[in-house]
Amino acid sequence: MSFHPETESYKYWTQEEDLKLKDLVESNLYDFKDIGRQLNRSASSCQSHSRFLGFKSGYVRRKYFHTEDFFKTPNLLNCYWAGMLAADGSITHNSKLGSTLRLEIADIDHLYQFKKDVGFTGRIEDCFKNGSISNTKTVRINSCFWAKDLKDNFGIIPNKSYRLTPPNLNNDLLRFAFLLGYIDGDGCICLCKRKVDTELSLSLSIVSCSPSILLFLKDMVDRYFINYRLRKKKQVMGKCPGSNNASIIQFSGMQALMILDYFQGFPVPKLARKWQNPKVLEFLVQKKLEYPNFFKLTPELQVIKDQFMLTPPV
Repeated sequence: MSFHPETESYKYWTQEEDLKLKDLVESNLYDFKDIGRQLNRSASSCQSHSRFLGFKSGYVRRKYFHTEDFFKTPNLLNCYWAGMLAADGSITHNSKLGSTLRLEIADIDHLYQFKKDVGFTGRIEDCFKNGSISNTKTVRINSCFWAKDLKDNFGIIPNKSYRLTPPNLNNDLLRFAFLLGYIDGDGCICLCKRKVDTELSLSLSIVSCSPSILLFLKDMVDRYFINYRLRKKKQVMGKCPGSNNASIIQFSGMQALMILDYFQGFPVPKLARKWQNPKVLEFLVQKKLEYPNFFKLTPELQVIKDQFMLTPPV
């Protein structure tokens, strides 16, 4: 049996290095080139020593990249996108890739914005339904960290439709960002005629199969905008028309107009077709001229507006 003496170019492996090598290999996050950089050894040395010790790697070489810690610490931008993912996204576990996040929407420009914000270098894909290309597009992102961060911070889990829980956020500024993302995913802002007198009125509605998330969003709106509701009748969730499983909460009239007006300058990438509809904005301007005193902010809303006005727009 031959013995190779230790030299400058040949170093014995220490027990501490063996343990670190095991952690790096079995994390499935790094190739041997990356592991070599962290251990100050060559890739071939790390690979052969790993094979000798019986460490097995499930690493899959990545074609695309993204910001792995994007959802780790809640901020206005990731809270907004988490709200949209809570509405229109899905996440599945994968033993080799960690998890796969999928966002499918019809607004391709908004998907490009999502790609940009999370630093995703992959492509936007066509969606197929019944063998034909649908009017929606999708992005799929494999991540080893997003599933945990989305669960811990935002309650987003696999098969979330009925199990979605309120986000774990520590202030209402971030909760508002989540609310706006959810509205952009499963909300509707539109003009409609009232049944009583056929006059135009603004309606803002939110749909979900999860009662707990609807109650959370309703409580957020009621806490800050209840004084702008002209009709004091108690607001309740109802069954969503055309669905056996989803429920709906609706804000209408002057209260809906106040909500629309208040969030115009909120520094998140709101969906333009919902928040910048020309006919809706024209109707808002008309009502502000008719009722200028109505749109004055309560002290509580002013405090939060002062906070988000100091935040650079995205």
